[in-house]
Amino acid sequence: MTPLEFVGIVALGAAAGKLVFWVRHPPAPTVTVAAANEIMNQSIREAFQSGMLCAADIVTHEGHEETAGRIRKTVEYVKAVND
Repeated sequence: MTPLEFVGIVALGAAAGKLVFWVRHPPAPTVTVAAANEIMNQSIREAFQSGMLCAADIVTHEGHEETAGRIRKTVEYVKAVND
């Protein structure tokens, strides 16, 4: 076997190994910065809304329905502005 044949076999083996590795471990999907920012902003909005609605429920149980109504209106206003 000549050195050139040996180098060719090694190169084919390396290529086959990379192909097998790629099939078993496909590259992870990438997310753009803009998409990641939008997902993060949506999560923050949902957390705000959940926290405020929870606070409104607590205030309602304490007997302050008027304050709870204001909190719920604030949540609806922020939701409308962001949508």
